[in-house]
Amino acid sequence: MTSHLTDGAAGTPRPAAQPGASPEVLGNPVSPPSPTPGRGGTGTKTPGSQGGGEPTRVPGQGRSWRLVIPAGTQLMTLNQRLHFMAAAQRTKTLRETAGWLARAQRIPRLEAAWIVCELTVPDRRRRDPSNWMPTAKACVDGLVDAGVLEDDDFSRVRGPDMRLNVAAHRERYGSTGLFTVCVFELDGAP
Repeated sequence: MTSHLTDGAAGTPRPAAQPGASPEVLGNPVSPPSPTPGRGGTGTKTPGSQGGGEPTRVPGQGRSWRLVIPAGTQLMTLNQRLHFMAAAQRTKTLRETAGWLARAQRIPRLEAAWIVCELTVPDRRRRDPSNWMPTAKACVDGLVDAGVLEDDDFSRVRGPDMRLNVAAHRERYGSTGLFTVCVFELDGAP
């Protein structure tokens, strides 16, 4: 089994993100959501999301990083009715995982960031990506714990915005899917 922080073919660590560069995970480049054509530019989408589309550069956006939550990590949804101790344990696990992934990639302290969370699922069943917002919130809190952001208030963070992708190869993502946190550096306030 290869780590998500290494190149699966050679097992060598991937280089850290360079300014203006987009790191890759599983061969998919990280890029910011772009306005959805035909909807007045109010919607957004990422490459590989339902609807396709060509990504565009977001003004004021700098470096970017992608944190892949390991497969098998229990995610949280708004529809779950968990006992408060079970919810607290999952939240703690997600916060620690996101924090360690951020430290492993050596993400520097950012003044402002745009956070986009992608849930890649193995099938085309109907889902509401906003239901995974508790998972996204725990991951953003992990970025604060790791020192990437001073705080996760509206003056420093845009998002988290949720996206849903359908996996091309089911065996890669297992039965539950893959949760990814994309962090885009912003110049100035979000």
